[in-house]
Amino acid sequence: MSSPVSPPPPASTTTRSLPPARWLRIGLLLFAALTLALGLQALLLVHKEGELLSALTASRIGIAADEVNATFRRGATNGLTLAESRGIGRMLPRPTSACA
Repeated sequence: MSSPVSPPPPASTTTRSLPPARWLRIGLLLFAALTLALGLQALLLVHKEGELLSALTASRIGIAADEVNATFRRGATNGLTLAESRGIGRMLPRPTSACA
């Protein structure tokens, strides 16, 4: 014995329209969530960019220091003394300032 199955109610009675104030609240909450997410993403991007710039600066300083060391070694192998190297170092800013 099977029980009779009642038909579903008409669609007009099951879907209720939300009042405009409710839609406005939902829209504002979605907008606030989107703004918060984009703001956090921008903050993370700026932070990551700062880290990359710091790492790049440190890398360039290391390369420059290595070049100075290599220059002194090369000068020493060519017979340049430390006093002569310092004299050349003092003369270097003059040509660069004269060209500018």
